[in-house]
Amino acid sequence: MDTDTSSRAIVISVPSRLVLIGRDGPCKGQMFDTSTLNCSYLTVGRKKKSIAWIKDKAVSEDHAEIKWDFKLGSWTLKDTNSSNGTKLNGIALEPQHAHQLTKGDRILFGMDSIVEVEVEEQTLKDVNVETLIRAYVESVCQELEADAAKTASDTTRCAQTALDALLKSPEANKVAAGAS
Repeated sequence: MDTDTSSRAIVISVPSRLVLIGRDGPCKGQMFDTSTLNCSYLTVGRKKKSIAWIKDKAVSEDHAEIKWDFKLGSWTLKDTNSSNGTKLNGIALEPQHAHQLTKGDRILFGMDSIVEVEVEEQTLKDVNVETLIRAYVESVCQELEADAAKTASDTTRCAQTALDALLKSPEANKVAAGAS
């Protein structure tokens, strides 16, 4: 029976307040505020279910994700394989790679929808317990997702190496030649 009563310390950084302000294109005048929305994860897209819903035909239904990264202590943006791409400060983003956001950044979703990033530090007094729990659970899910992706990648690499070794063996070549 395990009698170890030690516990793992949980360190939670208070998420900054992130505000996306529509500056140009179909999203002009829209505002998405994580404090008002009570979230640490935003989906950006043309789908009405998106937290940051942008009614723009050049924006994909599931265009991008913006999330609080506990390890970095900042917000990150990831293009989710959108049709027309995402640019951060004029630079096209590689899909599925997280990019850190800072105050004053400008994001182009699709062809015309430009938002400006506002970031404001918060303290424990500025957020409620639900926001902290949501942010923590989301960060744990991010870690699990990253671990699963690494495990899948490692497994694929091992299988490819084993297959390459098998196909290079003289016995495999004889079997392959005999099958022809």
